Amino acid sequence: MQLLDVTTDIDSEIDGLLHDYPHTQSDESRMQSWLARAAKLGFSEQIYQDHPKIIYSLLKDKNIKEYKPFDGQTLPGTFVDIEGTLITNEGLNEGLVDRLHTLPQESVTIWTGGDVKKYAKVCQQHNLPWKILPKQIFGGVTVEHAIDDLNSTDLKQMYGFTCTDLQKPTAQ
Repeated sequence: MQLLDVTTDIDSEIDGLLHDYPHTQSDESRMQSWLARAAKLGFSEQIYQDHPKIIYSLLKDKNIKEYKPFDGQTLPGTFVDIEGTLITNEGLNEGLVDRLHTLPQESVTIWTGGDVKKYAKVCQQHNLPWKILPKQIFGGVTVEHAIDDLNSTDLKQMYGFTCTDLQKPTAQ
């Protein structure tokens, strides 16, 4: 097992692990992949491998976000998560895409706690016209409307924002 070297963007990997953790809870293969990624950050001792919640807690404590460009603001519009919401294991959530197309384009923001570049490419592949931003920049914010597979407690804990109206995605 080779650890990440100094040229690797460790902050990006931590963000990805923090984002992906809730999605591993019901999927053993995703959990194993997550643990392998965590091992590259040095979490390879047996105690960590047997207790992924410990890794998550340690990463979260190291990953305090100071950059809060919208701190204290209430942002209008609809903020839609991509992984697990707009795109699921079944593919593109066409019903949600159709619903978003009924809204003014400038009022919709796609967001992710994962790799923005990766999901920007996914948006292009599916001809999704909306901007995509990292959830991490919304610390201290209240968003007007959100559609996300995570619950409000997880969103607040992981990213530091709240939602006036939070909806779970509907089936495709």
